Amino acid sequence: MFLDPGRPEVIAHLCTIVRDIVSRYQVDAIHFDDYFYPYEKLGNEDQQTFRSCNPGKLSLEEWRRSNTDALIYRVKLTITRNNIIQKRHTRFGISPFGIWANRATSSSGSLTGGKESFTTLFADTRKWVRLGYVDYIAPQIYWNFAHDVAAYAALTDWWCSVVNGTKVKLYIGIAAYNGEKWQPDELINQLRFNRMRHHVSGAAFFSYRSFFGGTRNAGAVNLLNYLKNHR
Repeated sequence: MFLDPGRPEVIAHLCTIVRDIVSRYQVDAIHFDDYFYPYEKLGNEDQQTFRSCNPGKLSLEEWRRSNTDALIYRVKLTITRNNIIQKRHTRFGISPFGIWANRATSSSGSLTGGKESFTTLFADTRKWVRLGYVDYIAPQIYWNFAHDVAAYAALTDWWCSVVNGTKVKLYIGIAAYNGEKWQPDELINQLRFNRMRHHVSGAAFFSYRSFFGGTRNAGAVNLLNYLKNHR
């Protein structure tokens, strides 16, 4: 089952949940993962909503993106208002799919050739950063340096260019779970690469299990040792 973001009551419902959390608990942040519209083809599931809740007569793709835009903006507004009322500093952030759009799709896109959040998930994550709809962004750059269609360096540098000139913090989502199938130094080199980019404020690893799971993950063990020795 999915909550249809094209329905105004869905956005209102989600904002009510967020308001309840941030007003009752002193949380550091409200964090959204990369699920907006589903990765697989949605088909005609939201056709009725599209017909009844599309006063501007946008195309289906534009309308879906406008729905996720509205959701993110309203959640940000909900958190900001509560911060003012309660004098808190709760942040709002998202860890989206790593590719916003490929250069072949948009001149502003990255030098990649994979699935896009802009056209697949109808999530204009670049817009959310540029307009300040989020306080931080943690793109899931779950590929290695040698990847043929989504190279780590190309995507990290692209995201650095996106946050440049904004107040949005950039944290890179790193695939610790891939450590055992990549070259031993891949994960460490990704961290070293990040440290040379002043726009990168840190990293988020997926997942904790890759560091402390039951099976020995050579890449993650090396990464853990690196972190211990370079505090």
